[in-house]
Amino acid sequence: MRQDLGGLPSRDFAVLAAKLAIHYNSEASKANSEKTLTALQEAGAEAFLFQAFSIRVNGICPLFAGCSAP
Repeated sequence: MRQDLGGLPSRDFAVLAAKLAIHYNSEASKANSEKTLTALQEAGAEAFLFQAFSIRVNGICPLFAGCSAP
């Protein structure tokens, strides 16, 4: 099973100079997310990493502090 479900679509958005939040659950998945982040930035996207246990609502609330509407 592929763990990087958002990697491919995020690359599609990167070529449009999108602003992206790259989520990872744990230290075990952080290295792969860092590779995705680097690839997106090289493609022209503005992106940042965000670690959270996203199954719980209070785990994703801090994400919205790092995002803003255009």
